[in-house]
Amino acid sequence: MRTTDRHVGLTEQGDVSVSTVFLGLDHSLERPALFETMVFIGAHDEGREQYATWDEAEAGHDRWVAKVFKPTPIVQLPEKA
Repeated sequence: MRTTDRHVGLTEQGDVSVSTVFLGLDHSLERPALFETMVFIGAHDEGREQYATWDEAEAGHDRWVAKVFKPTPIVQLPEKA
């Protein structure tokens, strides 16, 4: 586990990052939680979600990226007269 790349996804922009990894161990008491997405702003954990499968983890990573990194609308400048 130490030498294996466990990242399902890593998306960074400035000091904001969305990281989805394979945990390796299931610490849950209910549904299996083998993968986890965490959102960081600087060193602070701002959100997390866990998944049972690689496919769920990929989809979850994509959802978090879309939520965290919303596109900024481009302001249309007025035309010169």
